[in-house]
Amino acid sequence: MSDFRCALDEPDEQDVALGWDTHCAVTADQGTAHGAVNEVALHGNVL
Repeated sequence: MSDFRCALDEPDEQDVALGWDTHCAVTADQGTAHGAVNEVALHGNVL
């Protein structure tokens, strides 16, 4: 199982300056990748 994390609001200037204007995918063994996902789809309650 993996986590997909992102902010719910539009990034502000500080978020952009800090590089926080993206998303993060986290694998079950805690590996992380920022900005690695190009597209997602929601099917029912599964992303």
